[in-house]
Amino acid sequence: MQSDHEGTTPPPKPRRWATQLIDGQPRDVKLDAEGTPIAVADWIPPLELLRPDRCANCGGRRVSQDLDVTVEGGGVRDPSPACEGCGMNAREDWHMHMEITHKLRAGSFVEAADKAASMGQQVLSLKLATAGVHYGEAPDTSRRQRLRQLDAVGARVTALQEAALWLKETKADPEVARRVADVFVRCGLEAEALVALEDSVRLHPHSPQAYAELSRGLRRVGRFDDALRALRQVFELPEGRPHGERQLHKLLLALWDDNRSQAMLSTFDALAPHSHRDADACALYAQALEQQGQTATARRWVQRALSLRPNDPELLRRLATLEEQLGVASTVAAVPPPARHEPE
Repeated sequence: MQSDHEGTTPPPKPRRWATQLIDGQPRDVKLDAEGTPIAVADWIPPLELLRPDRCANCGGRRVSQDLDVTVEGGGVRDPSPACEGCGMNAREDWHMHMEITHKLRAGSFVEAADKAASMGQQVLSLKLATAGVHYGEAPDTSRRQRLRQLDAVGARVTALQEAALWLKETKADPEVARRVADVFVRCGLEAEALVALEDSVRLHPHSPQAYAELSRGLRRVGRFDDALRALRQVFELPEGRPHGERQLHKLLLALWDDNRSQAMLSTFDALAPHSHRDADACALYAQALEQQGQTATARRWVQRALSLRPNDPELLRRLATLEEQLGVASTVAAVPPPARHEPE
């Protein structure tokens, strides 16, 4: 019997991109289905410290050129500085990156950098993020992308140096401090991340975001008591409530996940009345009380959570279960069925 596929062209093998070191430089390499390299992209990684006089294409230094641009000569000179590494001037460099952006069907360097990274072309993503910084397109986002991609291609030292310079330039702006701290954490430098966040609080003592980010950083390294103190500072500042509420449930959840239910209960009480206005916090508080056998009190806190988030199916099911355990008349009109997860 002949195969249905006899005489047909076999389907093409799937291909993917990976970043590998070639002659000491990170390069985007195309691999076949077996992981064998079949092509190396021409992209040159811009690994030098980010500076206006550096080339976005390769990171080389731009120098003034004195080239005769006429066919036969005649004294016409090109005044635009060219890169001593790749020879491109800023206009050529910008056009090249725009062409790449259009080929990726992206509307900006930022979008193109994200697309390239998602496809495994980390060096190309680094180039596009660098172009975004050089040419002023969403400079904060592009700079964060560049730090991320420097780390992705193995240029961690440059990433850390640029992060420190960014902090210095912005006087530890709270948003910049958050992004830089995330880079430090990815590099395994938790202590340096906390120093950046503490500097931000020191330089911006009236910023609720600075304290909120410090609380987040302290929580991330397990310093829960210090995280609580920073979070209380957030709520004491004008306009601090929105920043504090974003961190409140996360701190309680971190304590719960760390099997510190009693500490979680104490933290909930310490953050009152703010914790009483958070449905997720109240629900978690009720769960801890139920675990300790305080079913009646747990029921009251589930009711409190429902007053903040009416008709929540999970909360309604929990309330019905607690009332059944207590043997009291149910206050839930109809218990919603458990959520069904359809197979993908």
